[in-house]
Amino acid sequence: MELMRRQRGQVLIALFIGSLLVGGSAAGMRVLFDPDSTASLKKNLESQIADKDRLRRLDAVLDRLHDEGVKMQDDRERHGKALLALIQRHDATTAEFDTLLAGADADDAGSTRHLLDLRFELRQALTSEEWEKLFAKR
Repeated sequence: MELMRRQRGQVLIALFIGSLLVGGSAAGMRVLFDPDSTASLKKNLESQIADKDRLRRLDAVLDRLHDEGVKMQDDRERHGKALLALIQRHDATTAEFDTLLAGADADDAGSTRHLLDLRFELRQALTSEEWEKLFAKR
């Protein structure tokens, strides 16, 4: 009975680590901060927008989106490694897990909020037609 309970706990932890490292929101945000996607978006904007100052401002928003996305991935990786290290310690307490998970949740929520703010900043800086062309194939 004790062995089953431990195995069930290990499965739940493995599922959690998978969701922490891969995360549902990461897939949706990947379009905005993947280096290849960012370069593609910039190239698309260059073909649509002739005003160099406006294009420079839009590029700056895309750069900030990319940087925040990379930070989010790095945070998730760091928290995942810390969680694995904690799991390997047989003397780890529930409070230690709670503290680690609360920190991971706070970092993730902060990055998600920042990414969404930047997404809306980009959306407001574009016309409806530009926005549609920019994300038509995505």
